[in-house]
Amino acid sequence: MSEQNTPVQRWQKSPDQINTITKPSTLLRIDPQANLSGSPQSGFGSLSDKDYQWVSKGNRLVYLGRWASLSAAPFTQTLTSEFGPVTIQGRRRATAIDSPLLSDDYGAIIWREVQGKGDIIWVIPPFWGANAFQEQIANFQLLQALMQGDRHQLWVDEYLHGYKDSETLAAEAVGNVWHYLQQTPLFPLFVQLFLLCGLLIGWGNRRFGRPQIPQPLAANNHQTYVYALAQILEKGDRPAFVVHQLLQAEAPHLARLLGLDPLTLKPLTELREE
Repeated sequence: MSEQNTPVQRWQKSPDQINTITKPSTLLRIDPQANLSGSPQSGFGSLSDKDYQWVSKGNRLVYLGRWASLSAAPFTQTLTSEFGPVTIQGRRRATAIDSPLLSDDYGAIIWREVQGKGDIIWVIPPFWGANAFQEQIANFQLLQALMQGDRHQLWVDEYLHGYKDSETLAAEAVGNVWHYLQQTPLFPLFVQLFLLCGLLIGWGNRRFGRPQIPQPLAANNHQTYVYALAQILEKGDRPAFVVHQLLQAEAPHLARLLGLDPLTLKPLTELREE
């Protein structure tokens, strides 16, 4: 539509703010959960009271993905329209519709519902303008004719598909990852896993990994005494005393190796002669 000089604006605000569009406009809304969110009990479409109030002021809402019951229609078929052959995919059809805009032998596919000064265009196939039908020019021409009419502004609802402007993001406070996790089903699972890991660590009283068993100490009193005395002498800074004690301890053994008497330091041969 933009290529055909038909300006289209992006609606990236909450549906609750639809009344801020004051000029006569047409809003295209594609239900992201087509055929799932609607039901006979919910009015067949995901429209709120504010949507109906906005339409009643003289606006048009083109709704793609309206709920309808299954029929015996073939899944894919080509129908004739004033713009040429259009391709339809889906077996859902609406019955008991007066003067439908597009229908077949099984029921209505597109029809108009008047609301006050405006109207709602219900379209059952949700993928009417999808890229898969870009070669079907008649599909886009019919959708363009439904949107234009005598309105001045054309809008495409992108909010339902996750696109939000900066003001909406700030108002909904979804700018941080923590808040995003709180809004998803993964958050309760994340909390449960965190608590389970904490309980397992506390129950095992250890960190991740196998416990390390300390090696038993061998009792050696003599070696312990030597080490303790060496530390005392080292801290006392008495190297001369250590050397003197070592000389006294090793002197008798050295004298015997030299053939001397440990006490008199005389040769052992002389002592034997005496």
